[in-house]
Amino acid sequence: MLKVFVFDLNKNKLKVNDQIYPTEITQDKVYWLYASNNKYPNRAIDESKCGKWMLFFHRDKIDAAWDKIKKGIQEGNLWDAKVSTRDNNKPMHAIMVYTRDYSDIQDVMRVLNYLEANGLKSAKTVIRYKTDNQTRSGIYSGGAERPWIYSSDTIHKKIADELSLKQNDQQQLSPSIEAVVSNASFAPATTSSTSRTVLNPSVPDSWEELDTEESNSQTLNPNLTEPQSDDNTLHCKK
Repeated sequence: MLKVFVFDLNKNKLKVNDQIYPTEITQDKVYWLYASNNKYPNRAIDESKCGKWMLFFHRDKIDAAWDKIKKGIQEGNLWDAKVSTRDNNKPMHAIMVYTRDYSDIQDVMRVLNYLEANGLKSAKTVIRYKTDNQTRSGIYSGGAERPWIYSSDTIHKKIADELSLKQNDQQQLSPSIEAVVSNASFAPATTSSTSRTVLNPSVPDSWEELDTEESNSQTLNPNLTEPQSDDNTLHCKK
């Protein structure tokens, strides 16, 4: 693992700052360059929960994009990332931007919003979020299983819909809850089975429907997927 940029947030100090750009080194020498900070203590990182937003850039733009990623890491807005080096036969590069916990939907959304706000993802570009477990299990495009759990074009609406359903359920429960309270001395309180949670981490695929009209409203190049020559490093294990 070639870490070219490491920032200590506690000391506000660069620990590693090798001026190596992805266009300057070929994949036969090093496949990934890494950048990270110490935003989370080691004990707070569960490698089975890590995941990443997958970004793709042409060779002409990748070095500038990597600078923006390093800036986000230095400021603490991002935590961990890696970029693929140059393939002389292909013009595209991949950047994986990691979050600590795929079930922490607020953090997943926060990173997505940061990428959009800082020009690393345009409003019309669709990107996917994939877990490290999927990568380690060899789940890639073209296989039997879908190789991502979130999509940038539908995740906002999914969250809004789930929150709306939860609020409606709470409003519907209010009269029955009042009745239970008023009769508490006569009967035991009961709970409703209709309440919903925002996210069921055990069924992450329930957040996205691959064949929905909204998911198909924008074109995603099927060739731009996480490189299968990923080193499968336990990336979140510091």
